[in-house]
Amino acid sequence: MFIPPDPSNYPEESALNRQMMHEDREDFLDRFREAPTIFVMCLQCDDWKRESTVQIEDICEDVSGRDVLTFICPTCKTKQEGLRVAR
Repeated sequence: MFIPPDPSNYPEESALNRQMMHEDREDFLDRFREAPTIFVMCLQCDDWKRESTVQIEDICEDVSGRDVLTFICPTCKTKQEGLRVAR
């Protein structure tokens, strides 16, 4: 039979520490709530391009489950395929 712990066995400082840990955890999580910037490599320009700046034609998965983006580079205007990379 399960008997829940008796709160009188824990000092008030323990409750304060739990509150502080919770606040630290929220600050920690806030840093990761922003979406990472996604890049694709243009082999013709030999440069990384932000996904938001290229014209997306198609997206699919390779055999490993990675995202492969077919896009048109805004600089050299060529159609390319590349892996989506968060940097």
